Amino acid sequence: MKMNNEMTCRTCGARLKPVRADLPFRREDNSVVIVRGLPVMRCPQCSVYFLEDRVITKVQKLLILIKNGSRLDVVPYAA
Repeated sequence: MKMNNEMTCRTCGARLKPVRADLPFRREDNSVVIVRGLPVMRCPQCSVYFLEDRVITKVQKLLILIKNGSRLDVVPYAA
């Protein structure tokens, strides 16, 4: 996915741009957690987004910490 130190889209080949986005994640209990302000790499041409490994790891830890019971939670991503 890297070409000349720039990240490119696996779908269309355009250069990815770093942005913040609000993304939903489904948990094992079928509840949904929306993580706000998530740092992602988004394609300006086809709108596909990619998460870096460090971000995925942090989101996984965040999802474990959220208590069960609510069908929908909205939480901020804190770097």
